[in-house]
Amino acid sequence: MIEEKLLCCIKEDQVLEKQYRLVNSVYCIGPQTAMFIVVLTRGFTLFENPRKFACYCVLFPFGNTSGTTLKGKPRVSHLANKKIKTLLTMCALNTIKTDNEFKRYYDRKLKEGKHHSAIFECNQKQAC
Repeated sequence: MIEEKLLCCIKEDQVLEKQYRLVNSVYCIGPQTAMFIVVLTRGFTLFENPRKFACYCVLFPFGNTSGTTLKGKPRVSHLANKKIKTLLTMCALNTIKTDNEFKRYYDRKLKEGKHHSAIFECNQKQAC
């Protein structure tokens, strides 16, 4: 299968294998998501810092500002990679299925009146 071939390619390079294992060690990120992230980012060499990676993944909305005026509500860029956003969102949704620290955080923020997608964005900002 394609996944097996990709995994073989990743294991041939020690740096990529280390990055794959690190990404896969994150709670609720599975092998397919880890593989996709490592391959698509070319082993994280496409980005200078975590903020640029977050922008590429469409994790954070940015507002339209001009001087001191805020115009329009914050939106995500249409140029970013929506596939990675989808995968990371699914991983985040899987973290709140069981009773753990993430579920308690999510429930607490819901009670505070936050929108569920804003909770994921807030939590991802803190991770970076």
